[in-house]
Amino acid sequence: MSYEFRDFDESHFIKLHQTFIGAFSEYFVTFQPPLEQFRNRIFNKLHLSPELSLMAWHEDEVVGFMLHTVNDYQGKVTAYNGGTGVIPSHQRSQIATRLYEILLGRMRDQGTISRVLLEVVEQNTKATQFYESLGFQFTRVLRCFSLKGELPDPDPHIKVKKSDQFKSVYQEHLSFQPSFLDSTNQLPHNLANEISLEAWVSETLAGHLIFQPQNGRISQVAVHEDFRQRGVASALMKNALLLSSDPNLTVMNIPEDEHPTIEALKAMGFHNELNQFELELII
Repeated sequence: MSYEFRDFDESHFIKLHQTFIGAFSEYFVTFQPPLEQFRNRIFNKLHLSPELSLMAWHEDEVVGFMLHTVNDYQGKVTAYNGGTGVIPSHQRSQIATRLYEILLGRMRDQGTISRVLLEVVEQNTKATQFYESLGFQFTRVLRCFSLKGELPDPDPHIKVKKSDQFKSVYQEHLSFQPSFLDSTNQLPHNLANEISLEAWVSETLAGHLIFQPQNGRISQVAVHEDFRQRGVASALMKNALLLSSDPNLTVMNIPEDEHPTIEALKAMGFHNELNQFELELII
């Protein structure tokens, strides 16, 4: 079969969404976002870079795609792969290989990008092997959690308030740097679709939580070291649960060596439902 590779164009967004649904129809986890949720994911959460995102066409249909954004992360100019997919009927046609051949060439030509970063679900050995064949190397395991059930009422001395700002002081709460999409430089692109909550003890800002109320996905939750193990995170989670349209809160991509955070999540009733491998390609 012959394919044409075109730069992403917003006018083909509906076709891209249809292809995304088809490409992940047999995926390891349910991953079928409705149109508006997908729009927010692509244009805000990912903040897609059109010049580093390609769609593969066969005749008049989009049969594959590869989407990237670029930002400074961990002190490096990083291209992040926020989505690669090929519909099942075209998955043996080397489309993903060709997409990366084109895009890696562009990244190298730009001369500013130092690496490509992406995440692969642990069970997806086929995808992991594909990326490794291109030179990607394993960096770390990221654990993903889901809350099913209720949280206790918070300590009345902890006051949780909404905030309409993304404050630099939040960084003082973090015990580790969040993964790319939830990092300090990337997260502000999606703040219009997130709610920020602050936990106050007396006159002191003790912690914060930022989440997407439409799907219950928590982007950041952190407590200042002076207030940990005092119910602050639980109070933030309780308020997020009350404001969420989805009854199940999720926390994505906690590094597996962040034991205090993982233990705190488990103590609140979160379950480790899947893991992802973070992979990196130096260019």
